[in-house]
Order: sequence, then C-alpha cells, then structure tokens
Amino acid sequence: MAVFESRKSSIDGFDVIELYSEDQSAHIILDIGNTLYNWTWKGKQILWFPYSLDSYLSSEKLAGNPLMYPWANRLSSEVLKINGEECPLDGGNLYKDANDLPLHGLLLKSGRWVTKDMGVDDFGAWHTAQYESTEIFEIIEQFPFMHTLEMTHRLDNDGIDVNLKIINLDDKNLPLSFGFHPYFNYQNYNRADILINIPYESHVETDKFLLPTGELHDIEDFITKETFSLSKLFLDDGFVHKISGKHPSFQTPDYKVEVVFDDEYQCCVVYAPTSEDKKYLCIEPMIAPTNSWNKVIDNIETPYVLAGSQKEFSFKMKISAKDLADDI
Repeated sequence: MAVFESRKSSIDGFDVIELYSEDQSAHIILDIGNTLYNWTWKGKQILWFPYSLDSYLSSEKLAGNPLMYPWANRLSSEVLKINGEECPLDGGNLYKDANDLPLHGLLLKSGRWVTKDMGVDDFGAWHTAQYESTEIFEIIEQFPFMHTLEMTHRLDNDGIDVNLKIINLDDKNLPLSFGFHPYFNYQNYNRADILINIPYESHVETDKFLLPTGELHDIEDFITKETFSLSKLFLDDGFVHKISGKHPSFQTPDYKVEVVFDDEYQCCVVYAPTSEDKKYLCIEPMIAPTNSWNKVIDNIETPYVLAGSQKEFSFKMKISAKDLADDI
C-alpha cells in the first residue's frame, strides 16, 4: 500500500504545504496565491518554477500553477461588464499584458489564503485552503460579490487533483470566468521531442490583441495531426468543444501528463512560447473563453453559482510513464 504524507513547513519565511507519495512530491506556497509551485515525479521537475519564493512574490512573473480569478487571461477593458452592470477595476492593482489589457484576475499572489484542513488517507494526501472575499478589499471592491473560495490540492498515485469550491454568500448570482495556468517544464528535453495532443473540435479565432473575435474554426484547419511535435511551433490559442472521453496532454521522452478536465471547464488555452529562456508549455483549464464577460463565443455562456448556493470545479494533472502508442 502506498504511503502518503502531508505537512506544513516554513521556507524563506513563507508558509509552504508539502504533500508526498512514494514517487511524487508537491509544494504549495500558501501565502503567495496558494500556488502549487513544485511537483516532482520520480525525481523529475514537472512544473516550471525557476524563482526563489521571495523573488517570485516581488515580481510580475508567473510560474507553477497560479489561479486566474475572477477572470482568466485578458479583458478588453478595465471595466467588468456583468449582469448589465459596469464594475471599474483599480488600474493600480492590475496585472497588464503588453497591450496594457487587464490580465489574469486579482488573486495571483494574494497572501490571504489560510489552511482549513489537511491530511492523508490510504489513497492520497491533501490540503484545503480558504479565501474569504467578504473580508478582503483586494477583490470585493472590484468584483462585488460576497463569496468564499476553498481550494483543495490532492496528491495520489496518478498525479494531482485541483478542486475549487465556490460558496456564494450573496443574494445575487455569482458569475464565473476563472481558470488555472499550469506551466509544464521541459527544460531538460529538446523541444522537437515534446508531443502535444489537443482533442478539441474548434479553434478560437483572436484579433491582434489575442481577444476572441467571436469566430470559431475547425481545429483541423489549425492542427492536422491529433498528436504533433511542438518543434518550432508557437502557440497561444484557445480551443472549445472538447471531444468526449479525451483530454489534452503532452509527453516527453520519459513521461506523459494528461490534464483531465471536468465538464465545467468549457475552454482550453495552450501557450507554448519559443524563447530559449521559456522552456515550458501551458495547458490551461478555463471555465469560459477569454473575455467571456464582454463577448459571448458560440453561445458558450459564463456559468453562475446561484445565490446562497455553492459549486465545485475540478481538474487533474495525471502523470504516467510515456505511452509509446502515442508517438507520431
């Protein structure tokens, strides 16, 4: 029987959660966004995180698996348009992209997460952290919905499950447009040896600002093989209409990672820059396409948590030895 362990430690003055199994370890930096920043499998670094914790906190760089909340990726303006209301964003508290558009939400490196529960059983080790929007100015003034977040990381023999429970404490429905941004490391491999699978039917067209235009294209017009080499290909693209029973994945010469979405994650963004100092690729689970509060794509509505209710969203980063059957 596998042996699991969970514990809390202090690294460079930060609260860190450590989860262990026989072949894996996972570290979560509680007071920097409750971010999973280290994941190893059989001694190999699966996530890209080339920073000290202090330098990561003090910079605008992203790595590990940050939560993009309450919106994922970029918005077309600094005003949230929700339920017919306009909610201005505080420009001094925003991440921005190269075009000065609001990027990745409000909680990327929040220090307001606290431990609610942690433990082990025969099947895994876990930690649950809680964030109370009702007490925190950093979000409630810009996203005016009273609610609580509970994020659980669970390490088992197959990988890491990330569950986000959203508890709506308000008397109005809570709109959702969040996502996660896992940075998968391949710095010890040749880019041409990285194989990707994106099992979706539709590719989301974007403009020069990487904002969806509203048009979709058949994925076969963009990707001609179900499994293909990353090689010199630059990706920063969204996909919708996932093929039933399949999930996006990548593999190195040694292992395969499948990102298993639950049905609530309606969109996937794949980001793979070509810079030599950015040897990572991202497979991003998203509740809705980028900028979905401002533009509806193909009738894909942004979901809600009903007033006084709660809802859970899960995805799993599942790791295994390389599957030779998936070779080109």
